[in-house]
Amino acid sequence: MDLPPLVVERLIRGALALQRASNTIARDAGGVLRTLFDELVAELVKIDPTGPSAERYRRMRVKKVLERVEELTGEAFRDWNKRVRQDLAYLGRAQGEEAAELLVAAIGDRRIVARVGRTPVTVNQMKAILDVNPFRGETLAGWAEVQEQATIRRVRQAIQIGMAQNETIEELVERIRGAGPAGRRAGGVLQATEREAEAIVRTAVTEVAARAHFMAYEANADVTTSYRYTATLDSRTTLICAELDGQIFRYDDPNKKLPPQHWNCRSTIVPIVDWDKLGIEPPPPSTRASDGGPVPARLDYEGWLRRQPAAKQDEILGPGRGRLFREGMTLAEMVRSDGAVIPLSELRGKK
Repeated sequence: MDLPPLVVERLIRGALALQRASNTIARDAGGVLRTLFDELVAELVKIDPTGPSAERYRRMRVKKVLERVEELTGEAFRDWNKRVRQDLAYLGRAQGEEAAELLVAAIGDRRIVARVGRTPVTVNQMKAILDVNPFRGETLAGWAEVQEQATIRRVRQAIQIGMAQNETIEELVERIRGAGPAGRRAGGVLQATEREAEAIVRTAVTEVAARAHFMAYEANADVTTSYRYTATLDSRTTLICAELDGQIFRYDDPNKKLPPQHWNCRSTIVPIVDWDKLGIEPPPPSTRASDGGPVPARLDYEGWLRRQPAAKQDEILGPGRGRLFREGMTLAEMVRSDGAVIPLSELRGKK
């Protein structure tokens, strides 16, 4: 990793802090959704489309419920987007400052440290990035709209299915909010909506952090001109990030890869300091974390995986890919240039 051990430790602590920040933002934004579903249930109980009456009035009650579902859900996701956008913007600014401080800590030389820019991104700049830059195909506002429509569709389907099966109002409520006491409900539309919204938040956190670090490093071209894509050395890492781990990209490379490469991506970027250009002796080799303990910093995911027992390889890759991996196939050969994982049947055809 070509960074001093103390800086590497700071990177690890920073990754853990980022996970905690992600948890906090997801939890706070989740409160908006839980309030939404409380309101939806209240409307459902108040209007009660299951109550006895002529079919015409029953249809009118269903229509009124669905109109309120659309209205309340739209308001909730606009609030959700506003809150998440604000939290992410401040997180991005903090991450940019942390990235600059990492460069300062890595270099150490006071004459050079004075040239390091430490405020590469503002809150307003980060908000503009969130409004324009898509991640996983949509901007943050775009994903809020996607979730809004998905939630409306699920609630509508839950009501219509429950009505077709002559369920009681209590059963309809359970379909929408899930079963169990508040805070521990399982199933229902709420759980699916919360799970997907949380994935959006966690992926957006990775996007914001990577973008802020990139901007901080790119702004210090006299110190660093390239970065190393860095995945997590554990069994949860996807093939996409495992294959990218350790790859080096210049900041001006039009084909560079930045996290997130997939939903819930945990990868990051690490600056490569140009020690020769700075005229500074590079630090001694350091280590990086893995779920089996510290390993040499230069060991990439593929090298780490080849050190693991066959059972571990099969757990991560699946038995079929694990066998091909032990026969010599590389991780790069299992992933297409666009990041898509190649089907096992196609991989077998290559052997």
